[in-house]
Amino acid sequence: MIKTNLIDIISSFDAKEMKEFSDFVHSPYFNKNKKVITLFSYLKKLHPEFQPEKIKKEIVFKKLFPKEDFNDGFIRLIIHNLNKLAEDFVSTRKIDNNLYLKDRLLLEYFVIDKKLPKLFEKKYNSLKEKNSKIIIKDADYYINEFEVEVLFGKYKFLLDDNVLNVTDLPKEEYLKKTEHLKKHFFITSLNQYRYLLNTRTVINVNYEDDFRDVIVNYIDSHPEYLDVPVLKLHFLELCLLLRDDEKYFYELEEHLINNFHAFSWGEKFSTMSILENYCLAMIYKDKPKYYEEKHKLHQFIIKHKLFAKYEGGKISETEFHNITGIGFRLGKFDWVENFIHENKDNLEEKDKDNVLNMSFSKLYLAKRDFDNALEHLNKIQDIDDVYYKMMKKTITLEIYYEKGLIVEAFNLIDNFKHYVANDKITTAVEKERVTNFIRLTHDLLKIKSKQDYKSLYLVEKELKEKPNIFKKDWLMKKADELRK
Repeated sequence: MIKTNLIDIISSFDAKEMKEFSDFVHSPYFNKNKKVITLFSYLKKLHPEFQPEKIKKEIVFKKLFPKEDFNDGFIRLIIHNLNKLAEDFVSTRKIDNNLYLKDRLLLEYFVIDKKLPKLFEKKYNSLKEKNSKIIIKDADYYINEFEVEVLFGKYKFLLDDNVLNVTDLPKEEYLKKTEHLKKHFFITSLNQYRYLLNTRTVINVNYEDDFRDVIVNYIDSHPEYLDVPVLKLHFLELCLLLRDDEKYFYELEEHLINNFHAFSWGEKFSTMSILENYCLAMIYKDKPKYYEEKHKLHQFIIKHKLFAKYEGGKISETEFHNITGIGFRLGKFDWVENFIHENKDNLEEKDKDNVLNMSFSKLYLAKRDFDNALEHLNKIQDIDDVYYKMMKKTITLEIYYEKGLIVEAFNLIDNFKHYVANDKITTAVEKERVTNFIRLTHDLLKIKSKQDYKSLYLVEKELKEKPNIFKKDWLMKKADELRK
């Protein structure tokens, strides 16, 4: 069979890329080997499926050279050459699509390879004018500005015989280069640190680095760097994750909204994730106003279609559940139902059935239609995801409680406790939250089945005093029903 590398690359091409690659292979500048063209023409007809039985080396050789005996070394060489062309094509397209690299390579050619200062100066001036109009000034922008200024220094070195080396350039030019480099470093470092800290809020990992505080303290004492929108965005994200002060939540939210055009799609998406996670952390601390704050964020996400890490991507199942979950919590059932129907086709096909069944299960649960809720819940299959397993058990336990299925509820509680205890992925905070829910539901079931209302006081006391309890409102409502 033709080696996987070549087939993997070509099968990844869409119709437009395949046409461009065809032009690339047929160009005498890139390829003069007609046998490579013959191989490509054969493979092009099989794109994109490439049935295994049609790409065996022996079959391909016979199709291409019907009058010749099979030569393994020869066919391998042709395949190797086409594979190299495919890699060169991908590299060339990446350079063409790179906002900075193509221009920078041209500057480098003028000043280093050919020593053409007049051409360099003309290109440099047009490039600086073009770059001044760039709106999204991210880490790539500043490292490019640094590289361009380094080349400008070499250009100055060509013109001035009195300059011994590049380091003898005037101080202001040296500092300008350094500032570009520092901004690139700060943006990149802050972005990495906030990613690591945000990950810690989702899964059970820990990461500490004392150099992080050095960077944060330096920017604190040099606020002029916060004039760079992307740098300020990541700085506020890090402050929100590091410092116990909700003012950074509102500052970050305001900065994102007011400078929305200045950020890449990925930065917008990740910032919204951090804001959402902060709301969730505050909800866990019994600050109910953050339910509304989270709902506001969700409305912003829906408005700008910030559903995925890349523009035009499908809505993630996690975000779908987040949006519907907060809507349920705020009692906005009609709003949630409309959201489900309007956005169900934005879900990935592989997740769609489970996401919709979970969402409708929650919707019917909220409407106290327990049979329909359980029916949708039982349609959720083939799940390895911790969230689904937790939620399926949680909703089932609620339904058993509401329907008075005491024996079934106690059996599920026993299974649920073992599952949470053995789970190695969920954070300690989340495990504590779910464990509290299981234990208190168990206590309420005992009171309900044995009519032991004396114990109800202790359950109500804990519900009032302990913040980190999953489904706390539902538990309080059930306790109140028993009290009455």
